[in-house]
Amino acid sequence: MELSPAGTYFWGMALISFLSTFLGRLLPYAWFDPERFPYKPRPFERDGKLYQRLKIQKWYKKLPDVSRVFRRLFPEKSLKTVTRENLHILLKETCIAEFVHSMLCVIGFLYGRFHRGPGVKLLTWMYILIGNLPFILIQRYNRPRLMHLLKRMDREEMSVNVEKSISQA
Repeated sequence: MELSPAGTYFWGMALISFLSTFLGRLLPYAWFDPERFPYKPRPFERDGKLYQRLKIQKWYKKLPDVSRVFRRLFPEKSLKTVTRENLHILLKETCIAEFVHSMLCVIGFLYGRFHRGPGVKLLTWMYILIGNLPFILIQRYNRPRLMHLLKRMDREEMSVNVEKSISQA
């Protein structure tokens, strides 16, 4: 049985998406810095307030999460113990997820350009707008929140260290 162009696109992008999940796990953490472009929060995002206006906090947990399926591949997302190390890992993970979904948008668009036929354009835009863009927005929503938490931990640790040095003097 021969697949239609839309079927070829669908199954091709499904395979590429699946493989990209594993590729993302192989990329070095050093490549991803939440304080640098393109991951650094931008002024127009207003520390995540833009995403709050999109009501992300109400719908993001309803989306499928590949880390729930392949638990051994991904670090724990819930912060049972909030440590700086855990926060740094989660920040890097938001960058990796944003990178993978951004690349999937580009690949999906280019792949769609080479697969002409009925339904391919619609599938391409659905893949980008529904299959990847929400996940990019979620990463951009979570990152400033994690960064603020890390800065707050740093400030509190500094005040504790100052108090200790004063009491020891």
